[in-house]
Amino acid sequence: MDRWNWRLLLLLLLSAGCTPSAIEVTGEITLDGEPVADGMISFVPPSTEKSLKPAWSKINSGSYSISAESALKPEIPYRVEILAYRKTGGGEAVVLVR
Repeated sequence: MDRWNWRLLLLLLLSAGCTPSAIEVTGEITLDGEPVADGMISFVPPSTEKSLKPAWSKINSGSYSISAESALKPEIPYRVEILAYRKTGGGEAVVLVR
């Protein structure tokens, strides 16, 4: 193998390891066009992924953030569950969206 082929092979091997193993996820949650004031969002991995645990965050004023330390993997299809508290005329109601 000549010198250029070795360089190309080395470049391919190094770039294969550059995909992130875990990602940070941030966003905003609205309900009926208004930011969710208080609640929780969960990212639940499929039951086939036994080594992964759900990641969750509180929702404050419509915003949430889950750090990369929670080990969310970009290639996994997570189920997202949102638990929102909403004031009603008689008190508070809970809205769960899956």
